[in-house]
Amino acid sequence: MARPRVFVSYACEETDGQHHRDRVRELCRVLRASGVEARWDGPAAESPRDWGRWRHEESRDAQFVVVIASAAYRRFVEEARPARDGTGVPIEAGYLRSYVEDNPRTWYERVLLIVLSGDSTEDFPEFLTGRAVTRYAIDTIDPAGCERLLRYLHGAPWEHPPPVGPPPPLPPRAPADDLVGALGRQAWLELEGILGELPVSRCPGHEEAYRWAFGPPGSPEAAAAPSPDGGPDLFGLARALGEFHHRPGSVPKTVAFVHALAAGLAAAEDPADRKLAADLTCWTGRVVAGHGLPPLPAPPEPVRATAVLTVRLDQDPQDAGLFYAEVWLRTGGWRRLEPADGTSGPRRVTLEDTRLLLEDCLRRLPAPERRGPRRAAPRLHRIEFAVPDALLDAAFDQWRLRPGAQELCLGKRYEVVLRCPDARGHGDVAALWSDRWNWLTQEGGDHHNALVWLDGEDLARAEDLMYEWCEEHHPVCVAMSATPAGPGRRAALEAGVPVILWLRNGPAGSTPPVALREVLPVGDVTELPRLVKKARLKGDPAIRSDIALLWDDPDHALDTQALTDTHLTA
Repeated sequence: MARPRVFVSYACEETDGQHHRDRVRELCRVLRASGVEARWDGPAAESPRDWGRWRHEESRDAQFVVVIASAAYRRFVEEARPARDGTGVPIEAGYLRSYVEDNPRTWYERVLLIVLSGDSTEDFPEFLTGRAVTRYAIDTIDPAGCERLLRYLHGAPWEHPPPVGPPPPLPPRAPADDLVGALGRQAWLELEGILGELPVSRCPGHEEAYRWAFGPPGSPEAAAAPSPDGGPDLFGLARALGEFHHRPGSVPKTVAFVHALAAGLAAAEDPADRKLAADLTCWTGRVVAGHGLPPLPAPPEPVRATAVLTVRLDQDPQDAGLFYAEVWLRTGGWRRLEPADGTSGPRRVTLEDTRLLLEDCLRRLPAPERRGPRRAAPRLHRIEFAVPDALLDAAFDQWRLRPGAQELCLGKRYEVVLRCPDARGHGDVAALWSDRWNWLTQEGGDHHNALVWLDGEDLARAEDLMYEWCEEHHPVCVAMSATPAGPGRRAALEAGVPVILWLRNGPAGSTPPVALREVLPVGDVTELPRLVKKARLKGDPAIRSDIALLWDDPDHALDTQALTDTHLTA
């Protein structure tokens, strides 16, 4: 077997002693013992050299160049700092940069990125980062730890693709009446992959969508539609519809059902529901195109199963203790409850007045409209406080109200979340905010990049983190396990982050008795309003009254026009 020639490019901190150099020397020893002609500057330093020429020629003539990640390597390259011998890795990096630019599609096949145990994948020069290319993590410097690298260098992959066989029998598609519900097997497999075993409770409008699959409301077909009987999950309903007779040339009942489901989920509050709606819409488009179906009719009006109450407060510029207030109800569209229609403008109130105003609004919530005997009435499940930055630490969730016979704690009865309209209306923050929410609905709240936890050390460098966040569409949630959380919260707001979780500050200099990340594990960002409500109800008593959640959905944003304009004009 040929012995591949490899040049090892690395750098050490001047204060590191021999630790990193010894690890590189051990790696080279393992490579050479494993049939690789590894070259590095250690043995070369035993003789006088023109180091600039030596580094350039070694980089050029090697079959592979191995770059070892280290903070020193990245700094020497990006700052063009010479090492003690007067040349240093910038010479090697200059050749590599040119090679990467000349071979943008294949450079990573020759320039191999190595991360030793304890080092970071971020410690490569900028021109080698930001790309989704292979990095070799070597946890133990021995043949077993280097096996993946050795297999590539020797061209001896572990897994080979099996041989390509002859094509199977591929008969023409059967007539529509011979298919299950007029859909082919592949369409059913894709739909099962999307719906899986999702319970029917995930989509409150499933009954209306089921009946709509037989015909539009008021039609004889809709009137004769049977009750849903497909089991407790959505895919079961879709399969049940596939058993009914299908008239050739019409839209299959399953497709109409999925089309209506997608319309209802697309209007939901939960971004996870909206992601499911997008997947169902894509499936519908593929089926319509692949089966030559006629255009789909407009879906039924979505069923609104939940309602949201939004309290908006704007600071009175003349008095720091007073605010202009509005209260809105959202059940699809917006409806202003306070001030009532016909009044001159928003109310001027204190925080205690706001509490009483909210109590009164809860007491006289309008009765929901019903448009059919089976249609569920929207239920209030969330209260939002859209406030200026100065009020983000106000304990609205701990307010005690008596809208009925029994006094209640607001945060234990409802999902209580915050919004900050003032932080979304300047610079490019609005675009970042919208892009992040779109990323959340496309990738899902359980994506590994969706959430970032900040501890005490991270909060100290919050401004630097803000600049990093502005370069990506994630994270969509910043959660702070330490206090004071103000620097991290401000950085997240400036980066357009729509979901922020923190502990309200205690007395000056105090630390929280319990780390938030230890008592509120978050697997899916979209579950946070429910998880926070549960923590306020049954969580650790040391912190449950101090948890604050900013949940700022740009798809349901209030008008950001200041409530004080008319009063200032007057």
